[in-house]
Amino acid sequence: MGYAQTVYEPTGTIASVGYPDGYTSSAAESWKFRVPGAFFYTITFTDVDLDQDGCYDYLVIYDDSDYLAPGKTICDLPSAPIKIDSSKITITFNTASAFAAGKRGAGFRFVYTTNDNAPPPSTSAAFTTTVEPTPPSTIVITSEQPPSPTTTTSGVSVTTTTVANTAPPAGGNFPTDGQDDSQCGNPARQPQITGFDYKAQTAALSQYQISSSNRVVNGEEAIPHSWPWQVGLQGSYGSLYCGGTLVDAEWVVTAAHCAPLIFIGTYGSDQVALGMHDRRGNEASKQLIDVAAVYVHPQYDSPDRSHDVAMVKLKTPAVLNDDVSVACEAHKDWDFPANMQCVVTGWGVTVEGGNQVTDKLQQAPLPLLSDQDCYDLYQEANLDTTPDMQCAGGQGKGACNGDSGGPLNCYVNNRWYHMGIVSFGEASCDTEIASIFARVAELRDFIDGTIAQYS
Repeated sequence: MGYAQTVYEPTGTIASVGYPDGYTSSAAESWKFRVPGAFFYTITFTDVDLDQDGCYDYLVIYDDSDYLAPGKTICDLPSAPIKIDSSKITITFNTASAFAAGKRGAGFRFVYTTNDNAPPPSTSAAFTTTVEPTPPSTIVITSEQPPSPTTTTSGVSVTTTTVANTAPPAGGNFPTDGQDDSQCGNPARQPQITGFDYKAQTAALSQYQISSSNRVVNGEEAIPHSWPWQVGLQGSYGSLYCGGTLVDAEWVVTAAHCAPLIFIGTYGSDQVALGMHDRRGNEASKQLIDVAAVYVHPQYDSPDRSHDVAMVKLKTPAVLNDDVSVACEAHKDWDFPANMQCVVTGWGVTVEGGNQVTDKLQQAPLPLLSDQDCYDLYQEANLDTTPDMQCAGGQGKGACNGDSGGPLNCYVNNRWYHMGIVSFGEASCDTEIASIFARVAELRDFIDGTIAQYS
């Protein structure tokens, strides 16, 4: 289905597409319940008939008022109705590939009610409730003029629009400190982001400079190799589980919570994929290099995720070229202002509540939040954000499962900087809620020190 559907009616019946005649493989459906005046929901399943060989196909019910709650997974018919004390919930249905799951059944069907509403009459229709599909999400800031025609670059269709000048963000602190950025952050193929004039934003930022002084959801396919520092961490059979950023020919920055997944063996290890756009394609640009070592920040705190950074050393140096090059790291103590638009990239889950990663690299522009807004937002989940965390997103786009460890890229002074590391966010990847990134500027001592000590 691709995009979450929003449900507004107080009662209704929902079933899997194709019910009762079965359902498709490798699919993700999602319903966001936003019934006005609701303060609890009751979900009564009348049928749950999924794969027969285990919980490969499943539903998850999320309480959207508790951002970090894992959700309730359903594989079989519950014995009783399920009540969720929340004003807003999301229900997702995820199906595995035809190779993973066993024999499949009819699908599922449930009746939902809000507060003390009685259930509606029984019906076999797949959707009896009023549902409004969320439109394909792209950030498009247009003037009164119509969009320009669609153009194609490197095989990727890109719709260009007339873009209004980006309003100057309040603040910003980008002091020069002697760091040589001449050989990084300037890809041979410049990114194109629908509706986002990142160069105009840089011009707006310039007036605020101070001379002395810190799983991609609802995005679009990137121009191939326009983010040449983006890498994927994968098992020996090509199963990608995290992203990362090439910052040196021998070094990748990723998230600390990805580190336990990395296998390093005597006769073989997990690999870093570089120069990759289509993870299932046979690309001449792709380099696969074994992982030699992993170093986790000594102050990494799980589950609160402060200092969520790890360094991955490659067994052999990457070959740098137009398809593989290093990112510029945000300078120590740079301060990026609230409302600045930066770009997250990755191969992670592309729909809210989904479980299928994408084949081709995705990108999405995200607005940065102020530290205070970020703190206030996550206080609702009883989480204290820390100075090394940066909130971004919450306007229909975000990072999700599989994007972890990948870069948040910001354009400053005519080049791209690795500003953030995908860390964590709301459990079902709700794009109304900002994700949290590890702030590179606050973590430079660990990044630089690890490279210096172990190179």
